[in-house]
Formats: sequence, C-alpha cells, structure tokens
Amino acid sequence: MEEEARIARALRAEHRLLRRLMVRMADWIASGVPSSALRERARMLFEALDDHARFEEEALFVPMRRRWPAARHILEMMEIVHEEVRDVFRRALEAPDPREDLWTLLQLSEEHFRVEEETVFPLAENESADESPSPGI
Repeated sequence: MEEEARIARALRAEHRLLRRLMVRMADWIASGVPSSALRERARMLFEALDDHARFEEEALFVPMRRRWPAARHILEMMEIVHEEVRDVFRRALEAPDPREDLWTLLQLSEEHFRVEEETVFPLAENESADESPSPGI
C-alpha cells in the first residue's frame, strides 16, 4: 500500500509537468505554427505522455488490481483512454493539418488526468483503506 501511495504521488507530480507541456502545445497550435513543426513538437509531447501512461499501467494499475479487484473497471477505463490518446496521436501524425486532433489529444489528456486525480490516485494513496475500494469505484 505504501508503494502505491508513493507511486500515485509521483504520478501527480508528472501530471503537473505534463500539463505545462500541454499548455505549450496549446500555445503552439493557437499561434499558427506550421503543421510540420506541430507534428515534431507533438512527437515530443506524446513520448512524455506515453512514458507516463506505461509507467502508470505497470507500476500502479497492476498492484491496484491485485489489492482491489473491484477497482478493475475504473483501471480498465483508464487503459482504454491511454489507447485512445495513442490513436488520436497517430491520426494527428497522418493528418495534413494535425490541429484538430492535437486539440482533441490535449482535451482528452486533461480530462483523463482529472479522473485519475479524483478517483484512482486517492484510492492508491489511502493507506487506511481496507481491501475494497470506495463504493464510487
């Protein structure tokens, strides 16, 4: 439990850093940066988002599934969104103008972070929790 709490705190800190990168991407999209430059910058953002998602899935979701089998559904939803972000990114790379897909990627990522911070991370951080998650999960 202590390890899950530590990982959740680290992931919250990563969210803060990723949000800063996402704000920069939003600024670039809005400023009319050429599509080729947007794609290159999007690749950097996506690498950071994808590394974060993979760490989250392996280091947090796996132990949470073992500890709280009832949390399986929320964790599966989080993984589905990770895949959706990957799909949107792939579309952005192939689109003649990636702006719409990049806006979608930013919005989807922000909403996803909020759900994790309000639902998944508190469960991992709650060291006094018994072996089942709160009824809201």
